[in-house]
Amino acid sequence: MRITKRQLGRIIKEEKAKILKEQRGGRDEAFVMLDQLRDQGIGDTAILEYIIGDHLSGGMAYEVISGYWDEL
Repeated sequence: MRITKRQLGRIIKEEKAKILKEQRGGRDEAFVMLDQLRDQGIGDTAILEYIIGDHLSGGMAYEVISGYWDEL
């Protein structure tokens, strides 16, 4: 089966939109969970230490904190 350039462009555009929507949805859900943790009295420092210490590689942790530092 052959597809035209126009069809290929439409397919790529649809897939890109789907991926971006999925990525954004995860971020929104993470913010909801962050608010829930705060409501339970868990401080931002504890949350940040958990994320950086247990779930980010050394390079990724440095990149995130360095980027935040540069924006201040």
